[in-house]
Amino acid sequence: MAKIKGVFLPDSVDLVSSVSTDQQAATVLIEKLRVTLGGIPGPLTVTRVATILIPFDKADSDLTIQQVVRGVADVRPGARALLVAQLGGQTVQVELPKPNAKDTNFTASMSSTLPQGAPYQASFFLLLERDVDRPEIGGDLAVQSLDIEIQPPKKAGS
Repeated sequence: MAKIKGVFLPDSVDLVSSVSTDQQAATVLIEKLRVTLGGIPGPLTVTRVATILIPFDKADSDLTIQQVVRGVADVRPGARALLVAQLGGQTVQVELPKPNAKDTNFTASMSSTLPQGAPYQASFFLLLERDVDRPEIGGDLAVQSLDIEIQPPKKAGS
């Protein structure tokens, strides 16, 4: 007799995180936060959205957070990729490699200030689109990691 082995969501984003021993920094490795396009037949546009929440313990003042996002964007001419990231309360459009770039990796760094008691939240919106008359073209866009670090408070008078 058949038995249920489990329930899976194979398309879900997977995270592996590591927090520093002093709990001032974290690295999040991200799998499956990706959009891929190309082939016949296929859609003209694909999108993906994910949000990562990192709560803080005992934040008694505003926090300045340094963030680094890394990934890959391999896009062929006739296709376009867009990555919008909301990192710690600031929204940015991440600069991606040009189509057919030899180096398809990207890195984006920014600093945000969180109000006292607010959790850290990072949301990513990935979009990949292609021309309607060229179904064979497309590409791949993926966010692979997020690093955050709490910056030391600024001293009075600086």
